[in-house]
Amino acid sequence: MKRFFFLTICIICFCATFACGKRSDDSVGGNEIFSPVTYSKSEEIKNVWGVGYISGRLMPGYDESYCVGATDLGCTIYDEDNDILYFAHGDTFNNDGKIAPAILWRSNVLAYKENASTWDLEKDPNIDGYITNSLGIAKAMIEGKHASDDVKFEVTKIPRGGVVINGNIYLWYMSVASWIPWINNYCGVIKSADGGKTWERVYDLTWINTLTDRQDVIKTLSVETVDGYASAVELDYENRVAPNFLQIYPVDGKDGYIYIFGATEGTQANGRLGRVAYDNIEKFQECEYYTGKDDNGDPIWIKGAAGLQAAHSTDESFIIKKSAPVDPNNSIGEASIFYNEYLGKWVMVFHSRNSSIVYRTADVLWGEWTTAKTILDKSDFPFPYGAERTYGGYSHEIMSKDRGKTIYIVVSTWNPYNCLMVGVEFN
Repeated sequence: MKRFFFLTICIICFCATFACGKRSDDSVGGNEIFSPVTYSKSEEIKNVWGVGYISGRLMPGYDESYCVGATDLGCTIYDEDNDILYFAHGDTFNNDGKIAPAILWRSNVLAYKENASTWDLEKDPNIDGYITNSLGIAKAMIEGKHASDDVKFEVTKIPRGGVVINGNIYLWYMSVASWIPWINNYCGVIKSADGGKTWERVYDLTWINTLTDRQDVIKTLSVETVDGYASAVELDYENRVAPNFLQIYPVDGKDGYIYIFGATEGTQANGRLGRVAYDNIEKFQECEYYTGKDDNGDPIWIKGAAGLQAAHSTDESFIIKKSAPVDPNNSIGEASIFYNEYLGKWVMVFHSRNSSIVYRTADVLWGEWTTAKTILDKSDFPFPYGAERTYGGYSHEIMSKDRGKTIYIVVSTWNPYNCLMVGVEFN
């Protein structure tokens, strides 16, 4: 294993030196600004259109020096005090819009857009840059082991979402043991106090998969530093078994709490809910978990490990409960949750099993959530440069205009493996 890591580092250094040396000229991008196409699959939506790619060589302002030729996701994190919008991407390569071969593989990178509140996405679907290493290459915030998928160790670490509290960026991520089948080791949090330049683990915010299988691997990985070294941290693992919180999508409730939408592994998963006060954001035992409603219809929250156990012991705690066969109305996958002033609702955007991007709404974060409505369907949406399938769908209140009548979402496309900004106008 050590030889593998050493060889990987050597390859990265070699590629970094010789493959990413120059900035692109106008001939590299090749992406135009796309016009609205009067596409709609829902009565509530007037129009959906592709705005432009915001990653890879199809982005108008593509800069080759960052070595981000192919990437996905784009979880949105807004720093209101500094008016910076961050996009946390998943597995990133220096390929031409493809995932293989794995050239200069980084498990995650962080893009940013300054002056986000005045960003006109229609005229300029470009990010400003990436957080980089000393060579000027987009760097991983917390690197995955990149072990072979079939050894069930750790393939990668993927961002799920983040928030900014008291000037600190908090990013939730999942440690993926394998993709086929999809198995997560744990869900963790990293923190940056300097705008993403450096990161540290928030060890106490760790939710683990199991203590009955592969526990030695999970215990080893879950207390490593962001640089992949062993730490002296010890965790109370028996209180952290949380199969419904192996993917966590955080959202600022605007009420003094960060709400954490928890899901099992996979893209069609069960959904549960927790929350933690701003001032206690780094304390695992201060997290409260939703366990259902009382006789007045108000949410019941139970704190700490007792709350986690209570949530796992009752179906009343499901915000969204997966059905069989899986229906997008009864599952959650790679979700983004944000408030829309125009609709006067919370909006949850995610992707369904047929590669459609869908959304549902609710008056309060604990629901009831509406049935899923289609934003776009991969089978007939006029994707620029095509798309074999789609997933994700990340947004934030700041990515809107006319009080949210129009919103913009980041949709991941597969072949090309990159991120397309999509405009959505409601009726």
